[in-house]
Amino acid sequence: VQNRRIVLPIEPMPVLGTFVNPYLFFIIAIGLIVAGLLWWFLARTRTGKIVRAAVYSRDMVSALGIRIPTIYALVFGLGVAIAAFSAGVFLPIIPIGLGMDMDLIVQCFAVVVIGGFGSIIGTFVASLLVGIVYSFSILIWPDGALAIIFVILVAVLIWRPWGLFGTEMRF
Repeated sequence: VQNRRIVLPIEPMPVLGTFVNPYLFFIIAIGLIVAGLLWWFLARTRTGKIVRAAVYSRDMVSALGIRIPTIYALVFGLGVAIAAFSAGVFLPIIPIGLGMDMDLIVQCFAVVVIGGFGSIIGTFVASLLVGIVYSFSILIWPDGALAIIFVILVAVLIWRPWGLFGTEMRF
């Protein structure tokens, strides 16, 4: 199996005494734009409000005459579109190969659980936390970087089962 890599003809630029690939700033900007658009969609549009309502009470949304499977299909499709777009944006800095998705899936799962389900702000804060911890963990213990993320995940689940910014739901 061969890894494939797309190389961009961009020279690193000096930032605070070190050299940084300018494409990373582009990725950060794109991530902020996508996060802002997702927040706008969920908070300001009628469809977004229906999606949020379906998370809390499927029966109530169904009683309003809205088909729940349609809402789930929409959310799934939106998630697939964002994942595909993200993969395309990351392609120039991460080589393509078998098993490349495992690290990303574990980190994404940890971010969602640590941040709290349904909390975009919590997900943003958790992504910063997981990213920083993972980066420093690679320096200290490269083979156990994901294990350290799981330790933090378990600690958060023991301390606050609904996540750092999630709301406790009672059924």
